[in-house]
Amino acid sequence: MKRLTCHIVFILILCFFPQSKASSSTDNSASRFWDYIYSNFKLLPELHFDADLTTYFFHKNDFFRQRYFFSNTTNLEFVFISYKWIYSVWHIQFHNGMGQTPGNNVFDPMDVDYCLDPTIEFRIPWCIVTTGIDHHCFHEIDRRDQPTVYFNQGFLEAKSNNSDLFEYWKGLAKEGSPHLNERISWDGRLGFYPRSFFGLVAPNKINGINPYTWDIRGEGRYEFYKRHSWFFALKLNSLLGYYKGTSENPAGNGIYWRQDFTLENYFSKGMKGAMMFVTYTFDDLPKYINITGTEQLPRFSQDRLLKVGVRFFL
Repeated sequence: MKRLTCHIVFILILCFFPQSKASSSTDNSASRFWDYIYSNFKLLPELHFDADLTTYFFHKNDFFRQRYFFSNTTNLEFVFISYKWIYSVWHIQFHNGMGQTPGNNVFDPMDVDYCLDPTIEFRIPWCIVTTGIDHHCFHEIDRRDQPTVYFNQGFLEAKSNNSDLFEYWKGLAKEGSPHLNERISWDGRLGFYPRSFFGLVAPNKINGINPYTWDIRGEGRYEFYKRHSWFFALKLNSLLGYYKGTSENPAGNGIYWRQDFTLENYFSKGMKGAMMFVTYTFDDLPKYINITGTEQLPRFSQDRLLKVGVRFFL
């Protein structure tokens, strides 16, 4: 009887240990899997900010003289969450435009522009591919001369890994001579403006008095000269698109375009970035009818304006 009992205990031990080992192996595999997933997720890993102060010269008519005196544009971009090379990036922009009107001694707040872009970035080794929605709305301040304009643009974008202004500045501000790929940055974007969304949203909530249908945008920057703590770069911004008038804005149909030429002067010392810039613009953009429906005005045109300003970024 004792021998039988010993055999039974021995068999139970043999059965128990393999099962325990298999269970332990399974638990370890599951733990390693979740550790791998957890270690590759990051919450709020990046934050970028820039703001500029700009003034305008060479106004070609009274409309430009009234609207373009001084402006401020502030951009905030943050990564909400990332997993390995996939990033959820949110871009927020505020633009405040100041003009001059008779009887005003300094400047008169004219308009404000709000922008919100939720995007997904795929950061592959040789470039960054982005897709998302660009939401803009344009409002007047303390007046009712122009209607509110807004749009939602879907877009697909490819850009260099140093296309962010702070990343570009870091590559040039380091000690020694920068490589050619650090002196050049580029950005290309294809966008479309939907008029409907499978019948789920009213068309006037997607695009309001906006005649744009699609456009192509490109940006290139090249640093060509460095002297002590200063370096200079030339930046080109190009826009080409097609517009189609609406019942609210009968602007007709046709091609619109814009070309900006910018000279940038960066200061390389310090932990954060700063620069001065000069921009000259040519454009042919659709006109927008005023609130009374009596006149079409170049509301968003900056044709032949010279902009001079400073920008701070981190």
